[in-house]
Amino acid sequence: MSCARQTTDGSCVDSHRHGWGYSLEDGPGTWFKLNQQYQLCKQGHHQSPINIHKDHIPSISDYQLSYQGYIHDVVDNEHTVEFDYEAGSSLILHGKEYQLKQFHFHSPSEHTVEGERYDMEIHFVHQNAKQKDLTVLAVLVKAGQENPLIQSLWTHLPQDKHKHHVFTNDHINVVDLIPDDLEAYYYHGSLTTPPCLETVSWLVLKETIEMSQKQLDYFHKFYNWNIRDLQAE
Repeated sequence: MSCARQTTDGSCVDSHRHGWGYSLEDGPGTWFKLNQQYQLCKQGHHQSPINIHKDHIPSISDYQLSYQGYIHDVVDNEHTVEFDYEAGSSLILHGKEYQLKQFHFHSPSEHTVEGERYDMEIHFVHQNAKQKDLTVLAVLVKAGQENPLIQSLWTHLPQDKHKHHVFTNDHINVVDLIPDDLEAYYYHGSLTTPPCLETVSWLVLKETIEMSQKQLDYFHKFYNWNIRDLQAE
């Protein structure tokens, strides 16, 4: 993941300022060299993503989702396509409330489960208003049936980098992208993008969703392999 917009104090800002990416020249193996603030990308001890071993990573389902708002705008930030969310949607984990800020896509998946990598991973990024830490709900995606909600989202993808498309007439709530079964692998980790801050509670859902290969291929016109390599558990 990431809050593609988070500084070392936890606030969210544009993260394209320091020129990182996913190529050999600016990809994950080089991030720590690109900026002094990115040292955790190499030196951190709780980094993400990871390969999830079912016997090692605990499962939880006792958290609550309340997605009441709608998408506000979408932007191509040079690392992924990010949909920013209106205020009013939340996730409650261990009695602590996190507001849904945005969701974005990585293809293929960043996390693997018992070594299996999926076709895509959607990150729903939630932030606590006081402590600024994050909870990210990750949804794994397999190629299969066409997904009507994804089709609606894809019609709004901007054709230019850093150009925002504001949703003025379309009121889209993404709750339908969340599987019915909320049981998730739970662990403490990091952003999967610079500055790799270790301020993230990860909820990787066990149940997957589907989208068609055609829909995956359309996303790949914008981004393909926008993922960080697996980190040590």
